[in-house]
Amino acid sequence: EGENQHLAEEIMKANVLLESFGNAKTTRNDNSSRFGRYTKLFFDAQKGYKIVGCNVDHYLLERSRVVSHMETERSYHIFYMMLESGSGSEYQLSGGVEDYLYTRSSAKVKDRDDKEEFKDLLDAMTKAGFGSEMQKQILQGVAAVLLLGNVEFSG
Repeated sequence: EGENQHLAEEIMKANVLLESFGNAKTTRNDNSSRFGRYTKLFFDAQKGYKIVGCNVDHYLLERSRVVSHMETERSYHIFYMMLESGSGSEYQLSGGVEDYLYTRSSAKVKDRDDKEEFKDLLDAMTKAGFGSEMQKQILQGVAAVLLLGNVEFSG
């Protein structure tokens, strides 16, 4: 029973990762999935059909949401989580949501604590086996997207 419970917790932690990077606020839903995935759960009939594994086969992201959303919506949760976490300076981010093109003019999400959810994300990443260096590299990539959104071209 303990092993099955641990596995179920691991699957739920993976969901935290997917939602942080793939969900956004839309006009209809504060936590709308903006990706598609095919999740396979594996059961062992000899153990009373307990879950013995999980595999996510596909991950399709709505890329346009990164650069554009209506004012009644917001982009992917990870951007707001990172900016509200207090950790932005570690990734050369300064200021808040209104200082970045991809996050300014976004709707607020009622009852959502982006700072606390960022802590939950880091915990989930650690429990999913992402080492501190890998986490840093992933978050540097997220920060790079925010910073590139503020680049202006002329000429």
